Amino acid sequence: MSKPTRYKTFISYSHKDEAWASQLQRRLENFKLPNKGDSRWPLRPVFLDRSELASSPDLSDSVNRALEASDAMVVVCSPAAAASKWVNAEILAFKRLGNEAIYPIVIDGEPGSGILGSESFPEALRFQLGDDGELSSVPAEPLAADARKQGDGKGAYLKLIAGLLGVSFDSLKLRQQRRQIRQALGIAAGATAMLVVTSFLAVTAYRAQQDAERTRDQAENLISFMLGDLREKLQPVGRLDVLDGVGEQALDYFSSLRESELTSDAMLTRATALRQIGEVRVAQGLIDEGLIAFYEARDLLENVSIDNESVRLFELGQINFWIADAYFNDLQLEEAQEHIDKYLEISRSLVQLEPGNADFQLELMYAESNLGTLAYRANNMAQAREYFNNALEQGRALLSRQPIDEYEYELADTISWLGAVESSAGNFADAASWYQQQIGIRERLLAARESPSRKHLLARARFNYGDALRQAGQVSEAYAAISKSVQSYRELVSYDPQNYDWQRELAWTLTLLARDGYAAGIMSPSEARSNLLLAAEAMSRVDEESTAEIARVFAAIDTQRGRIELMEGNAGQAADHAANALAYLKSFESGKDRVRVLPIFAKASYLLSEATLALGNRERSVSIAKAAFRKLAVQENDPVELYAIAALLAYRAELPASDEMLSIIASTDFNARAYMPYTDAEEWWTRRIDSSSR
Repeated sequence: MSKPTRYKTFISYSHKDEAWASQLQRRLENFKLPNKGDSRWPLRPVFLDRSELASSPDLSDSVNRALEASDAMVVVCSPAAAASKWVNAEILAFKRLGNEAIYPIVIDGEPGSGILGSESFPEALRFQLGDDGELSSVPAEPLAADARKQGDGKGAYLKLIAGLLGVSFDSLKLRQQRRQIRQALGIAAGATAMLVVTSFLAVTAYRAQQDAERTRDQAENLISFMLGDLREKLQPVGRLDVLDGVGEQALDYFSSLRESELTSDAMLTRATALRQIGEVRVAQGLIDEGLIAFYEARDLLENVSIDNESVRLFELGQINFWIADAYFNDLQLEEAQEHIDKYLEISRSLVQLEPGNADFQLELMYAESNLGTLAYRANNMAQAREYFNNALEQGRALLSRQPIDEYEYELADTISWLGAVESSAGNFADAASWYQQQIGIRERLLAARESPSRKHLLARARFNYGDALRQAGQVSEAYAAISKSVQSYRELVSYDPQNYDWQRELAWTLTLLARDGYAAGIMSPSEARSNLLLAAEAMSRVDEESTAEIARVFAAIDTQRGRIELMEGNAGQAADHAANALAYLKSFESGKDRVRVLPIFAKASYLLSEATLALGNRERSVSIAKAAFRKLAVQENDPVELYAIAALLAYRAELPASDEMLSIIASTDFNARAYMPYTDAEEWWTRRIDSSSR
């Protein structure tokens, strides 16, 4: 009898890379397949030795036992790992066990360079094991996932996981054997009943050979209902657990069928189930797992032929949209562009097939709107405005022909993006006008049919409206709008505490409520502090690894707490909060996350500079502002907010703000008071802006 394996994976790493290795361990152990019935899942436990081994001449007994009890080894490759005798010893010991399941992941250095100090691969990885159990001179040529920016980037995790699971990275076809029956999740009673019936029909279809066709038709019809009509009823409720259970049960059913029983219609329904699982995973913040489900669904649809080509193309278009959406939310804009272009191409094909189909015309509107979104993220506001206006025109035409809620719903979304464009361009009065139009539509839709999803969109519209008003200087009106938004978010998280987007947005609105309430004199310092503690509590419920968005919210909370303390005369506490905020943002100050985090970075730096000055250290205050000003390095087409904060930092750093910078700010309706809690800065701002306007 073979010894049972204790560990799925052994991570070998240099202790200089411990933070990276620990994060990798968490990602592997928390990874979820679209369907958990595969014997290769879960990828845990993962062995990560935390002892230094510095005083020992050999590997410890516990490490050797773990090596023997591991299915695979992951090597975190860097110059530090290449120089580590312990990493080399672990790889060599693993090879001597006859196990070749070694998966390198490069995080730093130059793999294969052979240059001391830059080589990433440890020697034991670069050369094959000889017959004598020692390293030979024969190169091993390891294939590695490359987590460096110039390599696979964030895709390195997925590449590594694909290797550990033994599936193709390119197609990500996870053909694992799923369990036939899984106990239904603890969900709404109606949905639970449907899941139980489906499980029963699946088993019957598998076992009852004499009437398999009849039973299979019943099961597939019910599954189609669950993924269609039932989904439409459950999704607005925001219950991700219900949707997840529906999709998983559908996949269980299809896995119970023989290949000969998988009709083209069944393949289409299976792809729909995978798409639903992918949507849920992305909503839960599990982007890699969502993409696995999406890509498997895409591969199914690209290789199946059904009688109704429009149906296949439509579902394929939806999957490309969701892949693009996942990449977009992860700020991988090139990948998002690739799939939006494919979505646009498919939408045009659908309109050619059925020119009178309003739904297909709506898909074209979506594609135009998504192109606007990508232009917006690229800071090309003129191009984004053009795309969104095109989408708005298409939406209004559809609504005039057929005034239904769905078209009005999408029209409101396009209007929201137009508000975002004007806000980024510094036209805050125009932005507020767009958001006010959106609120009117959202309120009508919610009155027609109340649901958490509609309430969420109205809450977000009110928040955006309040933020635009605040930047235009209407602080009291902003407070009123954001107060309504906070109330809606509190109701939403009570529906689904696991919806981390709602928790994060609640924290953000509570932070802005405290800021605007305190600035307008509506909230006392203690009331504002209480709201910020509630915001931090909401963020503590967001069970996700750190991202730029999560760091941004935590930093905003600390920055606002610091601002209040400084205004109340507590400069030391203000400096501490500012330093905490900057620590949250440190990993995200450059690269693709730059524009997302830099406004908060600049505000926290400005606060730290001002608090340091209040503590009597003028030289240090100027130094902090200078460093932040240089790091901010505003670029063409950056949002006007960045220009404004750069001008403030220049003032604090005792540097001249360029006339070009000031003229750009003066050409907008940006209101200085939104960022000017200090009298001397406000007077300077007014004087400089007035002079640049003449």
